[in-house]
Amino acid sequence: MFKPFLWCSLFTAGSSFSLQAALVPLEYANRIYEDPVRTVLFYQTAGNGNAPMINLGSGETMTLEFDELKPTNDFYQYTLIHCDASWNPTSINKFQTLEGMGYENLEEYFFSNSTTIQYTHYRLQIPGMQTRPKISGNYLLLVYRNFNEADIVLSRRLMVLEVKGRLETKVMPATQVQNRFKQQEVDYVFTAAPGYAIPNPYQDLKTVVMQNNNWEKTLSLKPLFIMGNSYNFDYQQGNTFPGLNEFRFFDIRSLRQLSFNVRRKYDEEGQKHVVVNFEPNRAYSNYVFYADYNGRMVIRNADGTGPSQTESDYVWTHFTLMTREPLPNGQQVYVWGELSDWQMKDRMRMTWNAALGAYECNTLLKQAYYNYMFAVDTGDGIPDPSVFEGSHAATENVYQVMVYHRNQSLGYDELIGFENQSSLNR
Repeated sequence: MFKPFLWCSLFTAGSSFSLQAALVPLEYANRIYEDPVRTVLFYQTAGNGNAPMINLGSGETMTLEFDELKPTNDFYQYTLIHCDASWNPTSINKFQTLEGMGYENLEEYFFSNSTTIQYTHYRLQIPGMQTRPKISGNYLLLVYRNFNEADIVLSRRLMVLEVKGRLETKVMPATQVQNRFKQQEVDYVFTAAPGYAIPNPYQDLKTVVMQNNNWEKTLSLKPLFIMGNSYNFDYQQGNTFPGLNEFRFFDIRSLRQLSFNVRRKYDEEGQKHVVVNFEPNRAYSNYVFYADYNGRMVIRNADGTGPSQTESDYVWTHFTLMTREPLPNGQQVYVWGELSDWQMKDRMRMTWNAALGAYECNTLLKQAYYNYMFAVDTGDGIPDPSVFEGSHAATENVYQVMVYHRNQSLGYDELIGFENQSSLNR
């Protein structure tokens, strides 16, 4: 299928922007297409969770927030593109999937106040009056500039649920002996509502499982066996995730007071800097439980009295991973989590310091409480945190399970079941 190409401005260090541009393809995933766009948050407005999901026709909304590292605002719009269960765009006409005009202006923006690095903060609630989903399923949110849908700034995945049954999920250590202490198994049963028919479940029923709302690695399963209107997904392999470890954390909500896991704070050439505590390799350490945010970030400025969204400064943040020698074959190490959009971004890549015996990274982050890990690119393009974090079946993780059914009349994938389940609820 044809994919449009986008013009993406390149951001350079400091606050200057390059006039060069590069063509990049549109991806039907959570992506930022312009580097000056930072700190993207997409969450349920009512605060019931951070899963990107609303119920069809319920009046529930999602909130999108992001910053652009420049002191002037742009003129943005957004739209929603309906997708199938695999996040490919469907061929259904937009007016069959959305009520209203199908796009809206992004009208809420605010300029930063009393910050060393100036930025513009944008906020919107979805859906709006002109972009209300008519049918369930997956939607890709696109934010673009000056009514040009090819000039895309960012994209986020959104799920719209229409419940057609009951989903029961449990998380446990992996059944297979060799993985029992390192991996977590996700088993579930979907029971269709009375009168709701699924004539060809092995072809038309699809489920997706992800860990901690991270779309970069998911599992897709078909029913293992069927009993009446219940569909069982109790596999012993193919439905497991590495348990990994509790996320590392640091706190830069205040730049004036002592903060958790921050070694030093200083100003240099008009820019604010923080040095995160030097961190060890945890690959062979015993598991220790503590409460974390499963990789998320919580934006807040504890020093000011105004809104944190516009009074939180951007800070050069220095990370250090202590390890005796570099990884073989030139494998790259990244700071990873929601702070990196769950991706291995160039600005989060670490470099080897032979004199210190450590990997280092210096990157620009907004004042917040952060969870993160160190992830390795092992060659397949998928981040592997287990190299330096280890993996334990006892780790607390939250899993999202989605159930899709192919609509026979219009040929799209309805989202008919969804559940969040913690590994602690066994």
